Amino acid sequence: MARTIEGKVYSLGCSEDGARGVVIVDNSSNHLPIATKIHIPNDNTPIVEIAAGLNHSLARDTDGNVYSWGSNEYGQLGIPGDTIEPKPVLVPSLPCKAIGISAGSSHSAILGENGIVYTFGNSSNGQLGTGSDEGWDVRTDNNNPNAPGVWDISRAKN
Repeated sequence: MARTIEGKVYSLGCSEDGARGVVIVDNSSNHLPIATKIHIPNDNTPIVEIAAGLNHSLARDTDGNVYSWGSNEYGQLGIPGDTIEPKPVLVPSLPCKAIGISAGSSHSAILGENGIVYTFGNSSNGQLGTGSDEGWDVRTDNNNPNAPGVWDISRAKN
């Protein structure tokens, strides 16, 4: 993925499980070597941050909204169900504006302006910070007393 200075998002390469954020009409190949503009639901608001996981992606706009697309096999898009979302959808019910996003292999994290990290997706290696390494399709508000006042988030493969 790439983000322009104007806040537009483009994708290129593999679109397995809808990870490119565009619908590919010809199913003979899901690899496109040209950049394609991703249409975010509110295209008038610039995107300030992007994050790419294994088969899903996230984008954050200047208003603090987060959009997700691609595979939701483990709930990593932050929306109900385990479907594939080939186009960006708004991550619902965040209690505040997002100031940071991160996408792991099959999990995602959003840093709220309140300093709380909201995680969702696969927790098989404890990557959601819930204190457990079991389950998936988990949405967690990680107000962890061991990490107060979080300012930034990052990710690793698992």
